[in-house]
Amino acid sequence: MARTKYDLMIPSSGVSDGYGGYYPDIATFSINGFIPTQKPLRYSLNETDVYRFDSLINSYYGEFQLYDDLTLWLNDIPYLTSGYIGSGIKFYNKADIDDWYTKNS
Repeated sequence: MARTKYDLMIPSSGVSDGYGGYYPDIATFSINGFIPTQKPLRYSLNETDVYRFDSLINSYYGEFQLYDDLTLWLNDIPYLTSGYIGSGIKFYNKADIDDWYTKNS
């Protein structure tokens, strides 16, 4: 089963999809609760990385679902654009992310 950041959010009590389901409440996403045990790897984004972020994440973590969103969130990048070419980002340890996900999902 695919893991996503939405697994880490509580369903809202007021916003329904019209079929009895409730959308995740973004305010309950506890990204600030992520505390790494290992120092992150610093990396400078090039043009290919920005336009094929999925490939970059897949090459580092071995998969991209969940790790792409969390990497952007942890680096305070709301939307990856060409303006980030040459910018530095941090790659956090996969085991740290997996442990945090398991404790919070």
